Order: sequence, then structure tokens, then C-alpha cells
Amino acid sequence: MTIKNITFLRLSFTAALLFAPAAVAATPRPAPRHYITGNHGVRVEVPEGLYYCPLPEGWVGSDHGTTLFLVAPADCEADGTPAISIFYAFNVVEHHRGDGEERPPRTDAELRHDECPAGGGTVTGLRLLGRTVPGCSVRDGSRVTISANAVYSLERGWGMPDRTLAVTLSTSTERLSADLVTFHRLLSGISICTPNWARSKAGRPGCHEWPGSWW
Repeated sequence: MTIKNITFLRLSFTAALLFAPAAVAATPRPAPRHYITGNHGVRVEVPEGLYYCPLPEGWVGSDHGTTLFLVAPADCEADGTPAISIFYAFNVVEHHRGDGEERPPRTDAELRHDECPAGGGTVTGLRLLGRTVPGCSVRDGSRVTISANAVYSLERGWGMPDRTLAVTLSTSTERLSADLVTFHRLLSGISICTPNWARSKAGRPGCHEWPGSWW
């Protein structure tokens, strides 16, 4: 599979998280206060007042994240409902770096360069995983999308992060100021935890999953 195709699949999945949750649930519900996945070591403190579409019974698939709706959608096919997507994956997509190298991103800035489309604006003041990360904004008519991207490691310790994380707000220009407050709160409540299968790291708590801790 080519890099272009892999990137297209990643972007398509993110779009599916934001705009087509019907494949994973039938009825939106108030979101629980915590979202934890030991598959990728991500822990999220969820602000009050958000909604999600739980996975249906018997669902089989890959864990790559979830969507949190900022207002209660009429149903899980609510296209265009203001939402925040959380997407995580293995850090395997390679890009040319302008120095003869073709490799996955080593830094948040490299990941932002890979993920932000041409013409995307720069967003400052975003903090994710306890640090300031470069953001990307895209406007399409009355719709605006703002994303924060970070690399992180669960297993590697030699300079190449093994995972990526993208948190993306999609809303209208009219709602942007208010929804940015929730977006910042959500970003500040995301941390990395250690799954029971990974080596512990000083200062990093365990994931402490329970049935249904990722949706």
C-alpha cells in the first residue's frame, strides 16, 4: 500500500468518526466521565454535557478512537453535528522529510505537517499530553475544523515514537468561540497511561480499564 493510500485511509477514518457514526451505534447517550483504552494507552477525562454513540453489542473491529458530540444529535447519523473526534494509531505512515529520509514523524511538528492539508492555518495555544502542540485549522464555508496532533510512546525508548494522537474539533463559525472552550478542556484532560501488557514508566499511571471503558 502506498503512503498516499495509507494517508487517505487515515483521513477517511477520521471523517467517519466525525460525520458517520451510524456504523457503530444506534442511539446517542450522555458520555461517561472517563474514556480509557489499554490498546493504545490513552486516558480521557470527558467534560460534562457531551454525548457519544456506544458500540453495538457484538461489534468487532479495531480500536482507533471515538467521537464526542457537543450537542445531543438526533441520532447517530447526524451529519454535521458539532463534535470532537479522538483518533490514535500506530506511528507507521512514512513521509519524505526533505533530507533524503522517508520515515514516520519523530515530533509533534512533523506530525502536524503530515496531517494538516495544504492551505491549513496555524493554531497556537493548544496543549495536549502536558505540552504545547502545533495546531491546524481548516475552513469550508461556515464549517471550521481545528486539530491538535501529538506523537507518544508506550514501548519504544530510542527516539522514534510508536504512536500518534489527533484530537479534532468540527463545528460552525457561529459556535466556534464557545466550542473552543470545551475543546481546550478536553485536550487538557487527555493523558497517556500504561496498559497491563506494557512496561511501566515512572510517573505514568496504569490504565485501569473496565468493561466498556472504551466505547
